[in-house]
Amino acid sequence: MLPLYKNFVVDIMNNIEKEKIISKRDLLQEQYQIISSLSPQTKYEDYTKTQIHLLGKTNTDEEFTWSDAEINRFLPKDLHI
Repeated sequence: MLPLYKNFVVDIMNNIEKEKIISKRDLLQEQYQIISSLSPQTKYEDYTKTQIHLLGKTNTDEEFTWSDAEINRFLPKDLHI
């Protein structure tokens, strides 16, 4: 799944046609929903533990969002925002 998202980000950054972006987004959302429905549910405690591991602390200002710095940790440098 990760290569699909990476390719999607690359496509967006390369300014592909809006219709193609929407189509790819919709397909990725469908696939995500399938995976999500088969996965165990994440609890708030799981989320805070992950924040501590990523940031060394909890980030109460952005409880359920990701900052650009957090997103960049998962992306190759050429895709950093």
